[in-house]
Amino acid sequence: MKKILLVMVVMFLLVFAGCTKGTSKTSNLTVKVVDQDNAVVSSATAKLDGQSGTTDASGKYVFKSLNEGSYSIDVSKEEYQSNTNSVNITGGKDSEITITIARLSSEEISELKELSTIKSYASTFVIKDKDGKKTTTILEEINDFGKKEHLVVIDEEGEVETEYYLVNNKAKIRSGDEWMELTGEEASNMGGIFSSMAETFNSSARGWYNEAVRVPGASATFKRLGTETTNGYPTTKYEYTITGEKYLGLDYQKIVATYWVINSGSYKDYTTRLVMEYTPSQNSTAPYQMLEFNFTSFGEDIKIELPQ
Repeated sequence: MKKILLVMVVMFLLVFAGCTKGTSKTSNLTVKVVDQDNAVVSSATAKLDGQSGTTDASGKYVFKSLNEGSYSIDVSKEEYQSNTNSVNITGGKDSEITITIARLSSEEISELKELSTIKSYASTFVIKDKDGKKTTTILEEINDFGKKEHLVVIDEEGEVETEYYLVNNKAKIRSGDEWMELTGEEASNMGGIFSSMAETFNSSARGWYNEAVRVPGASATFKRLGTETTNGYPTTKYEYTITGEKYLGLDYQKIVATYWVINSGSYKDYTTRLVMEYTPSQNSTAPYQMLEFNFTSFGEDIKIELPQ
């Protein structure tokens, strides 16, 4: 009886070991990338579970030694709409998946419009230093093409440094608890100074974007990252990366600008969110590493009145 039990235990262990060995088998997954016309797309980037690679001349890349399970695959390339697919891997069984990424048309990546053409909008502008800490936050409201303005400058401690109102030809500016009233030419000279600040940074980033649209791949990497709702608007997300001193001078070795562009409605092709991340050069004295802009309330009648 003991011998029978021993044989049964050994058989059970062998079966169990065999099952365990079967579930531990790995598999290879071939990803084939094509466009909307079913033409192969070479040099596309495929990412899966921390691994990444570039498709060859036949539009293929092989992920090797994958464990059984469910995976998400991201495929992207400049001038194409990125795509994400799910795939189930069976242990010990190689498989292949075809993923389509559509080439962007000129209509989908039209040039960005200037903020100065908007009658009214609100903006938030945040500056972060080299350690990623907020140094300055600027809140701004513009109405009637800048004839009415309200601006608040907040320091890193969350304290108001400056507050400013402009209504037509009158203005009030506050530092601490003191308000100073400006009229006539003084007020006119102040008008537009603050409203042009966000547009100055935005116009630079807009210029990079528009160059990429007109001459794809001319000077930098330009990617479409998908669509999402941002600041209440339907947007398409783009990423523009500049590297090398040829374009950046001595202060930076890389700049990444990420755009959330309104893709439909009355304010199509306006930027509602813009993040500019800077990688300083080794000897750079540049004071910041990130600028973050959010533009909202397009076309709304923003109430701006001089404080009493």
